[in-house]
Amino acid sequence: MLPESVRWRVSKANLGPNFTRGLLRYDRNRLTEVVEQPGALEEFVDIVALRRAYERYVTDPRSETDALTVYGAVVLGLWLQQVKLG
Repeated sequence: MLPESVRWRVSKANLGPNFTRGLLRYDRNRLTEVVEQPGALEEFVDIVALRRAYERYVTDPRSETDALTVYGAVVLGLWLQQVKLG
């Protein structure tokens, strides 16, 4: 539980812009690899839609929706690889 003074603080920062920029800056190769070679991820994700979201995200990294879509799919894809399903 957060203290009420923290919970209702109006000076909280939005970390979304840093996340969306940093994901491409530091993990672009990994993102591209999973999107282009999805392996078992295809069983769980609409790959065509994922690739469209990735292209939009690369074109406009400010899109938090596309960044989170790509991030979630890539994390799942990497996990599937780790447990030898991908």
